[in-house]
Amino acid sequence: VNPQLRVLGLEIDPERVAEARASADPPAVDFALGGFDLVNALGAERARVVRCMNVLRQYDEAAVEHALALIAEGIEPGGVLLEGTSDPTGRLTVFDVWRRDTTGLTHEALVFATNFREYVSPAEFRTRAPKRLIHRMLDETPARFFADWERAALMARASFSAGTAQHWAESARLLAESDAWPVDLRRRVLERGFLALRSELR
Repeated sequence: VNPQLRVLGLEIDPERVAEARASADPPAVDFALGGFDLVNALGAERARVVRCMNVLRQYDEAAVEHALALIAEGIEPGGVLLEGTSDPTGRLTVFDVWRRDTTGLTHEALVFATNFREYVSPAEFRTRAPKRLIHRMLDETPARFFADWERAALMARASFSAGTAQHWAESARLLAESDAWPVDLRRRVLERGFLALRSELR
């Protein structure tokens, strides 16, 4: 699709890196030993997009801020970090979108995603929240957001079958109206199974 695109997979386990390199096709696709310290792995280069899924979830919450700062140093100005958690099938995915600026990382959106293979209740996404939120799901703002989303999903069933792309989009529209939640209502976003919220839910 894009011959100029380069993808580099980083992993801290040398055995996994060795196994992955059998499928490498450098410079388009390659694998290397590395962790959060992207500068050490990339040298003089900087990444434009970093996808870090199901990693920080394994760490203590106190380690998250330092890990994000290390990752940020390896991202070019204006570049993006997607950090979050997913289940193995893609049915449930939640990630933060961070933008690299002159001061570090700025939060742009919290994104909930599904593949439409089966109905997902909004409440199910609580278990896949990014590490910074996983222990705060009962706090006032997240609790109110999920209650409003559940209400919107229930109301959307009057017009569309639960679990369909149309139901997802209508739920998002009703959610945006219910309490002025800053939801991205662009069709191309919603039809791909993304609900992007311009908020940290804090």
